[in-house]
Amino acid sequence: MNKKLQHVQRTISLTTGNTQMEAVFSDIHGPVVACASTVIGNLPTGTSADLSIFNGATEVLQPIDLSVPETTTKNSFHGLLYPLTIENPGQIKAQITASAPLGAGESYKVKVLIWYAVEKTSYDCPTIKDCI
Repeated sequence: MNKKLQHVQRTISLTTGNTQMEAVFSDIHGPVVACASTVIGNLPTGTSADLSIFNGATEVLQPIDLSVPETTTKNSFHGLLYPLTIENPGQIKAQITASAPLGAGESYKVKVLIWYAVEKTSYDCPTIKDCI
């Protein structure tokens, strides 16, 4: 069975007065193989934030410090990439938690991407008519 990777992404916004926000990934159709994140904007001075990934109620990726310097991958994704294996994903949730509530006018976003493997289908028929 051949596999190919697909990804889904969500952007989580943390705004004034909040210390925690999350996003649910309900469109994952195969085993999870990796996760990546990038901060859009800057964390407010003196604020740290962590990213956690959950499969249902189970934390499957320990909190990752979002203030770690990001790197640029070969495909120009600017962010942090983490190996993550979930054979039978249920409801996947990404959660960011800040060390303190954001002040008035402060906000930032975190883009989270999750890669999963799907079966690669190949057809021997050049047209649908040839297959039936």
